[in-house]
Amino acid sequence: MIPKNSGNGLLTANSRRFLSAVTILLAGGGVVAAQSPRYTVLSTMHGNRSAHTQLIQAPNGQVGVVAEDGEMVTSPLGVSPDNHRLVTSAADSADRTQRSAPGELLWDVTYSDVTSLESVADAGNGTIVHVSHDGSTVILRWVDDSGALLDTVTFLGTGAVDIAKTIEYPGGGFVLTGETGETVSGTGDVWAVRVDAAGAVVWEREWNVGGDDSGLGLVVDGSGNTVVTGYVDDALLDAQAFLWKLSPAGDTLLQETYGESGAEIGQDVLITSDGGFLLMGRSDSSGAGGYDGWVLKADAAGVVDWDETYGTAEYDFFSDGLEVDDGLVLLGRSGPYGDASAWMVKTDSSGVIQWDETYGGEGWNSFNEIRLASDGRYAFCGFYQGAHPNWRMWIGEIETTGAMAWDASFGFTGFFETATAIDFREVAGGGYVVAGQGAGTGWLLRVFDEAFDQIFVDGFESGDTSGWSDANPSLLLPRN
Repeated sequence: MIPKNSGNGLLTANSRRFLSAVTILLAGGGVVAAQSPRYTVLSTMHGNRSAHTQLIQAPNGQVGVVAEDGEMVTSPLGVSPDNHRLVTSAADSADRTQRSAPGELLWDVTYSDVTSLESVADAGNGTIVHVSHDGSTVILRWVDDSGALLDTVTFLGTGAVDIAKTIEYPGGGFVLTGETGETVSGTGDVWAVRVDAAGAVVWEREWNVGGDDSGLGLVVDGSGNTVVTGYVDDALLDAQAFLWKLSPAGDTLLQETYGESGAEIGQDVLITSDGGFLLMGRSDSSGAGGYDGWVLKADAAGVVDWDETYGTAEYDFFSDGLEVDDGLVLLGRSGPYGDASAWMVKTDSSGVIQWDETYGGEGWNSFNEIRLASDGRYAFCGFYQGAHPNWRMWIGEIETTGAMAWDASFGFTGFFETATAIDFREVAGGGYVVAGQGAGTGWLLRVFDEAFDQIFVDGFESGDTSGWSDANPSLLLPRN
């Protein structure tokens, strides 16, 4: 979670004290020769091409900026505590500061050895891990919050692999689900894998019903049990959705399938506040026609409490959802195949619609994942086309009323150069890290989630106020 601003406007949630052994320029222009004074770190600011920088406060209340390694002053500017804006008395201060916008790109990294990044998860300590695959090999890469590669771990499936989702495991590590085996010929098995924090496999399990079986979504409950959903048999004919619950040691605790005369597919699953399960996906067995968005609520034993379909006579489905205080938030896609809108539905706890909205305009648009943002909005990722020649990565936030708060898309101009946001995480320090594919490569990027003040600075020795350049790294200060 991103720490909230306290009443005085300073990010004090993670404040700490440290000894400085450098000369530090403080807010009024004064210079303090510092062999042993103690300063409070108010917040960490992130440079888009430099090391992190820290906002510090002296015991006398003066505020300044110092390099995190304590060896170089990065700005002689004062800081206004009420809004974290870096200020100077210089007339050209406006030239040194600009306002970023929500959705603005901070950095991006591409991976040409894979065609897509399927998942991203929080690895703790300011790092993230993203997951991809190449043939029968699963690839986990750890990066820091500037996108720099820290480590890579690989392991093999029992054949070709296709990773659908990765989430954090309580206490460290991750769980993954997807498909392994002869996935190309359509006879793959549901695959669930738990790895520790270093990427070593703790256990892996497969489940085969006889046709094309695949895991698509998963969740971990409060006891460390992993619950997987997806489909078994044939996804295009008589597929059945399932719930598969595994203990922390990988032992099967529950296996249930759900389906009627047509195809039911579970795209993702939640643990509900009553200890049961909420399965979200699509069904063509009943409803308005075509595929319909489908929700199934089951108790802790997997017994169905209720299920409901939503949508039109076209191609509608839910890819993800949230349980919130007053009900459910479901998202996915609605409309004709190739010309659909992104779709969000808010229901009460029994599945009765309170509002539903579509987004994206012309072209093919879809929501893939939803998160409850730290500001209480519904954050999403997916793909957006609109008037563009092809799909673009799409990220944004929606108000609890269904109104779009902000959104941004990233992509390419070539007709066949598609881009899709598959998964994302809100990260400490601000914004979202988004994983997906762009023009046939794996693509990872970070965007702002709120307005920031940016000030462009050079590193320079204390007392030297020259060297300003807009081509140099920027410090980011969240505004109230």
